[in-house]
Amino acid sequence: MLTFDGIVEGVQKRAIDKIATIKASDEAKESGYFPVIPHKFSLKDCRRLAKDNYIYRRMFASLFKTVKVIKQHKPENAYRSKIKANEFARLDNYIINILGMDNWGIATLNEKEIFKGHGIPYKNVIVITQKMDKESFLTESFPDMDSFAEIFEVYGNTGIGATGIATLLRKMHFGAVPNHSVGGNIDYVKAAYKANLGFIGR
Repeated sequence: MLTFDGIVEGVQKRAIDKIATIKASDEAKESGYFPVIPHKFSLKDCRRLAKDNYIYRRMFASLFKTVKVIKQHKPENAYRSKIKANEFARLDNYIINILGMDNWGIATLNEKEIFKGHGIPYKNVIVITQKMDKESFLTESFPDMDSFAEIFEVYGNTGIGATGIATLLRKMHFGAVPNHSVGGNIDYVKAAYKANLGFIGR
């Protein structure tokens, strides 16, 4: 069955799988998919979509930039494994003050936290967060263009952030591969939990 995220995120998953050295275990879960929530588009929605089209273009552009950065990774290179205090401070400043993320953390994943049938090149991950405006989701007309725009804007921001962080780490001679917010090969919820960024709810 073809799904929106299967088509959109598939290109990223395939790119990461090509350089993966750590594969999902037999106990790993399948990658989920975004449920298609019925929404009857009105003329007003179409006008709003046209007005905010830069948000959607930016998100998709960030996804394809992520794929490009993944493909530029050279797994055969010898990379550093320890970061200096001043480099860590530079990374923190970049994530919070330049990218505008709300928080970030580090986690080490195991093979069960990689989606079944996929892989990753490194077990250590950086997880970034950015708040969404909850008012966009508390409307009687949900799902509507406000919620769509908010999701795509934040996914675009964090997607750009992941690519920027990987690029910065590569300049410091670390091996780094980004995973865009739309899809990816790991369980982001588990990764965020292990990075002490929150709890797993319903």
